[in-house]
Amino acid sequence: MPMTMPMTAVEIVRGEIARIRRADRLRVGMLCAAWLALGLGASAFVLSAGRWIAWPALLPLLLWATLITGLALIAWHGHQWSAKRTDPLAVARAIEVEQGLRRGALVGVLELASARGVLADAAAQQVGAVLASVAQSPAPGAAARRQRAAWGSGGVVVVGVLVAALTWGARPDGWTVMRRPLAAARGTLLTGLQFEGMPIGVARGSSLAIDVRAEQRSTIRLRWRPLGAGWRDTVVRVAADGHARLTLTRVETDLRLVAQDGRSTSDTVQVRAVDRPFVGDVRVTADFPPYLQRPSELLEIDGPLQVPEGTVLTIEGRASEALASVVLRPDASDAAVVLQAEGLRFRGRFTPRRSGVFAWEAVGRSTAIEDLPLP
Repeated sequence: MPMTMPMTAVEIVRGEIARIRRADRLRVGMLCAAWLALGLGASAFVLSAGRWIAWPALLPLLLWATLITGLALIAWHGHQWSAKRTDPLAVARAIEVEQGLRRGALVGVLELASARGVLADAAAQQVGAVLASVAQSPAPGAAARRQRAAWGSGGVVVVGVLVAALTWGARPDGWTVMRRPLAAARGTLLTGLQFEGMPIGVARGSSLAIDVRAEQRSTIRLRWRPLGAGWRDTVVRVAADGHARLTLTRVETDLRLVAQDGRSTSDTVQVRAVDRPFVGDVRVTADFPPYLQRPSELLEIDGPLQVPEGTVLTIEGRASEALASVVLRPDASDAAVVLQAEGLRFRGRFTPRRSGVFAWEAVGRSTAIEDLPLP
C-alpha cells in the first residue's frame, strides 16, 4: 500500500492560514449582514409615520449611501484585519506558543523555506513530524477564540434580523420608502392628494366641510384663499382612515383650495359662494352608433344639440348641495329621463328618439333647486 507522507511544517502553517481566512470571511459576512439589517430597520423606523415627507427629499438616498459606505468599510477593514492575522510568521509564532515549541523553531523553518536546501527540507520535515498529531488544529486556543467570535457575530446578526422583522411589521411605510428611495425623493411614492366630495358651490354664509384623501401621511398643509384675499395655511392631521378633514365655519366669498404634503400638491379646487343652490358643471358625451365609426365626443352644450339617430348621450354634472333627484323632462309626451343622483353628483344615459326640448328639474335633500342649466 502506498504510504502517506507526513505534512511538512510549511503545509501545516498553510492549512492553519486557510482555516483562519475562512473564519474571517464568515465573520465579516455576518457583520455586513448585521449592519445591513440593523441599518434598514433603523432607517425604516426613522422614516415611518410620514416623517420622511417633512424631512429633506434626499434623506432616503443619503441613508442608502450610508449603508453602502458602511458595508464597504466593514469589508475593507475586515480584509486588512484578516491579512494581519494570516501573516505566515504571525501564525507560526502562535503555533509555537500553543505547542510549546522552542521560540523560532517554526518561524525559522518558514524563513528558510524559500532556500529549498537539504537542511531546510530536513528541518521542515522534522518540525512537521513534531506537529503531525495536531496538524488539523495546531493552535486550538486561537481556534476556540475564532469560534466564540463567530458565535458573537451570529448573535449580532440575530439582533439585526429581529429589528428588521419588527419594523417590517410595525413600520411598513418606512420600509416602502427604503425600497423606493428615488420615488420618495421625486414625490411619486404615494397616491396623489385628492379632494373628495367637494361641492362646486355653497350657500353664502354657510359652512364648508373639506375632505382630502391623504393615505400614508401624518399631516398635510391645506392652503385656501378667499376671492381678493391672500393665501391662508392650515396644518391638518390625517385620521386613521387616511383622510384629512377641516370645516370652515362661514364662507362669504368664492374660495380656492389646494392641499400639499411637502412632496406633492393637489389640483386646485374652486368653490363658489352662492345665494341659492344650483346645478352646474354639466358634461354631455355622445356615443355614436356603430355604423358611423366615430369615436365618443364631448359635446358643446351652449346651444341646441344635434346628434345622429341612435346616438347614446351620457349626462353628468354636480350641484352645490346634496341631491335627492335630477330629472330631464321633455316638452312632449315622452317619458322623463331620470338621472342617478349620488351625493353632489348625478349621471345618466339615454338615447333621444326624436327632436325636443328637455327641461331640468332638481331637488336637493333639503330644498328644491331653482338655479338650473338652460333646457
